[in-house]
Amino acid sequence: PEALKDTATFLTIDITIDPQGQALGAYQFELTAPDTTFSVVGVEAGEHDAFNHGRPPYFDPIAQADQTDRLILAEYAKPDLAADQLPTEAVRVATIHVMVPIEDGDAPEPLIQLTLTAAGNADGERIDAKISYTFRTPERPE
Repeated sequence: PEALKDTATFLTIDITIDPQGQALGAYQFELTAPDTTFSVVGVEAGEHDAFNHGRPPYFDPIAQADQTDRLILAEYAKPDLAADQLPTEAVRVATIHVMVPIEDGDAPEPLIQLTLTAAGNADGERIDAKISYTFRTPERPE
């Protein structure tokens, strides 16, 4: 919106988990931005059908209602899928849309810290996986 143009900027954060060859059946991660306060304006499911339940991953809605510096997301694969239908390579599991306040005329990308608190296979056993993120600046309509 035009009213926010000089007071905030919007960023899109793509979250990727690499299960390193193992079937990814569930995950939970924490996103923090210790030096930045942000507002979550949207959360989308990832790209793999196993985690696309027609809704966003589970997260604390209070984090969306207020400015925060912390967000926890979790999801499990559809229960009717076999292990060979789960992702075994790096996959985008969520997209988070945030609004970051502009201070002193500047809105640098926030320093994001991700902690993969849980990753499991189809049987619920812990797996060794890696998590990462990338920023995208959403296009604004003219």
